[in-house]
Amino acid sequence: MKSLLTLIVILCIPASALFSGIEHEGVFGAAFVGVSTDSSSRIVNQVGPLADFAVPRNLAAHTQKRTLHSGESSTLKADLVLDDGTITRLPASEVIWTSPASSVSIENGLATAIAVSKRMSVSMQASAHGFTVTFFIRLKPGENASSALANAGLPAALSDSIDFGQSGWKRSSWFGSFFRANENWLHHQSHGWLYSVAADENSLWLWNPQHRWLWTSRAIYPHIYRNKDGTWLYFMATSDSSTNYYNQSTKAFEPINPLR
Repeated sequence: MKSLLTLIVILCIPASALFSGIEHEGVFGAAFVGVSTDSSSRIVNQVGPLADFAVPRNLAAHTQKRTLHSGESSTLKADLVLDDGTITRLPASEVIWTSPASSVSIENGLATAIAVSKRMSVSMQASAHGFTVTFFIRLKPGENASSALANAGLPAALSDSIDFGQSGWKRSSWFGSFFRANENWLHHQSHGWLYSVAADENSLWLWNPQHRWLWTSRAIYPHIYRNKDGTWLYFMATSDSSTNYYNQSTKAFEPINPLR
């Protein structure tokens, strides 16, 4: 009799009291997948034929090229970041791309720099699957025909160098002044004779008999990496007008002693 009374009491409890706080969400327009969440959000259950799929957590977006010259285009790319640590590349047609900058045109999955008169950084936004992300690209004015011809063959990191003074001498905004002897050899005002090879658009390898291969870039110069002993050097000019490398491993100065 006691068990029967207990069962009657349970049956009389309203269903809303037993299941309060349960919410259901579904994805429409695709194979069914549902998510059941209680009011505390501590219980989450996926149901349906796609229940084993990972859940999107974030959106990542960028242009294939991080820097665009005036008139240059780059492919737009967006990825869904899933809760299992993987990513899924989204077709450009599934993403809404916008930018408040008039110097960027967006069409057919491409971002194009237009009418760029000075260097600048502009923001772009990508929206998809309920997420919106903002990222930035750099814009630069395009080269004119004469400067492009004059700098043809130079490593990309030095392609913004300008002519000055005597014929053959150029000045880089970050690397200083140098004489261009031919396509690869140059004579730097402080480093002496160097054989130059492009590494990427912002860095280059340099070779001379004393130090062998050296690497530096627009972002880190006057820090220089010496490949033969894996040492970082710091280029500096001293008060007596001599130039030296400071060896960050030995904590001592080394004369450059280039082939001059």
